[in-house]
Amino acid sequence: MCDQIEEEVVRVLVRKFGWEADTVRADLAFYWLDALRVDLEGTITGICRDPKDEPILECAERAEAECIVTGDHDLLSLASYRGIRIMTARDYVEAR
Repeated sequence: MCDQIEEEVVRVLVRKFGWEADTVRADLAFYWLDALRVDLEGTITGICRDPKDEPILECAERAEAECIVTGDHDLLSLASYRGIRIMTARDYVEAR
């Protein structure tokens, strides 16, 4: 987890569902409590069609993630990044 992803999740939930940002942060705090946190340096650029998704790639790389589970079409179009698989939730569950 990183600050950029946390803020993106809050932004999307507020936009899609009209929830209050403070309420979203409070409700998700439990899930993020034990998350591995990394600091981003903005070193990944020009990889993804949507530049707002590049922090996700950098976070996954810095955290040494095995995969990124997402519904984001711009990320899914990459299929993988530096050995990190990018897949839908369905594909993740089926792979287990």
